Amino acid sequence: MSNPIAGDWLELVVKVPVAAQEAVVAWLLDRGADGVQEEYPGLYPAGDGPVVSGDPSEWWGEAPRNESGEVILTAWLPKPTAPEAEADALRRYLREIGDHLPGVGSAAVTARVAPGQDWNAQWKASWKPTPLGNRLLICPSWEEPPMTDRILMRIDPGMAFGTGTHFTTASCLGLIETMLEAPDARPRTLLDVGTGTGILAIGGLLLGIDRALGIDVDPEAIAEARENADRNGVGDRLTVTSRPLTGDEGRFDVVVANLVAHTLLRLAGPICRAVAPGGSLIVSGILLCHEDAVDQALRERGLTPWTALRDDSWVTLMYHHLGGD
Repeated sequence: MSNPIAGDWLELVVKVPVAAQEAVVAWLLDRGADGVQEEYPGLYPAGDGPVVSGDPSEWWGEAPRNESGEVILTAWLPKPTAPEAEADALRRYLREIGDHLPGVGSAAVTARVAPGQDWNAQWKASWKPTPLGNRLLICPSWEEPPMTDRILMRIDPGMAFGTGTHFTTASCLGLIETMLEAPDARPRTLLDVGTGTGILAIGGLLLGIDRALGIDVDPEAIAEARENADRNGVGDRLTVTSRPLTGDEGRFDVVVANLVAHTLLRLAGPICRAVAPGGSLIVSGILLCHEDAVDQALRERGLTPWTALRDDSWVTLMYHHLGGD
């Protein structure tokens, strides 16, 4: 996910009940938002600026408790998106979900053209080395890693988000690790749809995958993924491209797609075609309320459910392609 640095952006602001927060954030990200800021009374001390991130769940440490029952969400979309058109689209979505969430359908939405900003600096200083699974340690380049027997993965988000601390990313890496530790046939190829910083593809390569392909329609993310691959000594085994997924990229032993549910549903056909017979698909970025829709779409395309990992808001699903074309 890219990070607005320069130029003008469309800024959408909406105040909704906390119960609608996850659904609205997912809609904004799927709409193309390059960041979503969460704000509520007591979130940060007086005089401090807001903490912002492409995914508030990736903040380091615990945010203060929200006692107000409401949250103000600010999203940035790249121009030349029309402000009022985007505001109207969000209002329509709020009315759709308002049937089940009181107070959402009438939420006020504002839109304006705003100058770019760099929010990475707000949290960069507090991002620390993080162990993942049984074997990996993710560490930014500006931190000195501790002495460890773990495999060190150096990831810098730069202008693309994806640090591995969020449940969706960590659970995908954990499932990849589990597959590579299995005593039967080891997966050798991996496709990472929506690669971002390249963290899932690079993690797979460090854990034992032979070759990987990362796809992301954001050229900035592709540049970051390539740099991170070189930083970890796997640049010769990771191919990255900004060409949209078509389903003609070939067949892979492992396909991983950490995307929001609406994007997964739109790309379900080409994603499933990329899974080799006997291979596995891992999908995440799915809110619990969207699990059934994603599961149905993948079952309809011939994949067999295998594992589901959940936290309070998100689910990561794993499927197998049991054979045949």
